[in-house]
Amino acid sequence: ACAVEALMAQGADVTKAAHGGCLPITAAAAAGHMQVVEKLHSSGAGGQGLAVACSNGEDAEQHSRGPLHPEYVIPVTARHPGAGSLIIDGAFDEAFLDRVLDLWRRLPAAPRESQAERRFFFDAEGWILRAIDAALGQAGVADAAEAMPYMRFLCYPSPGGSLSPHVDLLRSDTASGRRTTYSFLLY
Repeated sequence: ACAVEALMAQGADVTKAAHGGCLPITAAAAAGHMQVVEKLHSSGAGGQGLAVACSNGEDAEQHSRGPLHPEYVIPVTARHPGAGSLIIDGAFDEAFLDRVLDLWRRLPAAPRESQAERRFFFDAEGWILRAIDAALGQAGVADAAEAMPYMRFLCYPSPGGSLSPHVDLLRSDTASGRRTTYSFLLY
């Protein structure tokens, strides 16, 4: 709540939605930060964001097509940093994919450091997380406990653009101490 007060004192617009469409009050409520919700509400940030979620209230389960059958590219037992890499084809319906594409279009592009155009998103409401978790569950990927809310979208706008062979580094959530076990790629 103190950080919100400091941002507001500097003129932050607490009524402006993020590029993903989420209002600050909605993000605070989704994360369980009720003191922040109260501060935002009392400052005029409104309560509509609490009633209308960024994902328009759609459930993740309606977007998955189960049962799904994963295809392991690198077996779990392989002595390789990418062990357990798999493909889950047909995990999401077109409506969900259209929503993800619409979100990507609204996010600002980060400064270019490679061939890829990068855009970042924090899924405070969890609509993408729930869909990924549902797909992993339907595919029976037992060691992928749950998706994390930090997301990076990469786009290769030129034909032939590609990602050089590599192994993604583990990411950590500083608040919870959780570490990633998989990178989720949507093609």
